[in-house]
Order: sequence, then C-alpha cells, then structure tokens
Amino acid sequence: MKPSETIELVGMITQIWPSMKINQHTAKAWHLVLSDLPYDAAEQAVANLAKFKQGYIGVADIRHQAAEDAGLGPVEEGIAFDMAAKVGLNSGTGARMLPGAVQDAYWQMGGSQAFEGDAAMVRSRFNKIYATCCAKREKELLSGDLGASIAAVRASAAIEAPRRQEIEGGER
Repeated sequence: MKPSETIELVGMITQIWPSMKINQHTAKAWHLVLSDLPYDAAEQAVANLAKFKQGYIGVADIRHQAAEDAGLGPVEEGIAFDMAAKVGLNSGTGARMLPGAVQDAYWQMGGSQAFEGDAAMVRSRFNKIYATCCAKREKELLSGDLGASIAAVRASAAIEAPRRQEIEGGER
C-alpha cells in the first residue's frame, strides 16, 4: 500500500468512526504497520469490520481481518481434527499435505500412533495442541509479510479457477 492509500484508508475510517482519535500523524504511523497489505485488501477489511466490530478498530484488527478475508485463517477445529485423524488412521499417508497448523498439531501429537487411542481423549489432546499451533501460526502470519501471503493466495486462486471451470464444465 502506498502512503497516499494509507491516508485514504484513514480518511474512510474517520467517516465510519467519526469520534475515533485521528491526527496528522495517524496515517504515517498506520502506514508503518499496513504498508505490506494491498490497498484493496485493507479497504475490504475495514468494510467488513465496520459491519460487526464494536468500538474502534486498530491496525491489528485490519491485518487480522485481511488475513481472514483472504482465507488465511485456521481451519475450523472439528475439520482440522477430522483431517489429522484421517491421516493418522491411514498410517500417516498424506501428512505433508495437511494445512500448516493442522500438520504442526499432527506431528506434535506424535504422528499416526497418537490417533490409535480413545477418540474422545485423542480429540481433547488434539484440540489443545491445535489451538497452540494456530496461535503460533497466526502470530507469524500477522507479523510477517501479510501482503505476500495474500498475493500467493490470489495467484493460486487465479491458477485454479480455469481448471475448476474446465472440470465443472466437463461434468455437465
């Protein structure tokens, strides 16, 4: 995002939250933290936050929402467990294909042997480990180059779209 776009973003925020304390230094300070984001991702994040966020927003809220909007958030806990358990019950086949935090939790559990016990106990243990793995991954994502991660997701979607159309078109 360019400095002029950060100024525009801060201007939009003052229209949505008019009593929020903004001064001549706000845009420069916010630019230090938001410069890696594409403007359209930051603008959409602000629009989405305005729909449900109570109180004022900060740069961390914008970064978190932009990551969420791009699909970079963690897999839902129940789905993550099902994915890891399926790999565990298949003697680890496909472990390297698990999404980041799910794969981290799978290996921290001890791999396929960890999924051989009582399902309720395994799930309880997995959920605790997965929550820790998600928090670590989220911190890394939000403090790193989030714009590069968003660009990678967009590029991947652009590559997948024609293939998906080809497959869906072929099924009719």
